[in-house]
Amino acid sequence: MKAGDCVLGIDTSCYTTSTALVSARGLEWEARTPLSVKPGAKGLRQSEALFQHVRNFPALIRNMPYKLAITAVAASVRPRPQEGSYMPVFVAGSS
Repeated sequence: MKAGDCVLGIDTSCYTTSTALVSARGLEWEARTPLSVKPGAKGLRQSEALFQHVRNFPALIRNMPYKLAITAVAASVRPRPQEGSYMPVFVAGSS
């Protein structure tokens, strides 16, 4: 990586839409948006969580510092590092 080059990290969990830029110097920028759960609800259905991630990305990306060059993108794609591990919320980051 050259000076100023960054890796964009994306995580779409069941709780938060997260983005970060990391360079050889370390963390350059990060932003997170918690998913909205209605009061009294115990959580979100996977389809609703996925929809919220898709809605959250534009605002997170808009606030990213564009002076940094993104040379790679990394995203969480499954809940556990095992064959067959799958949850729909991770599709948002991998797509």
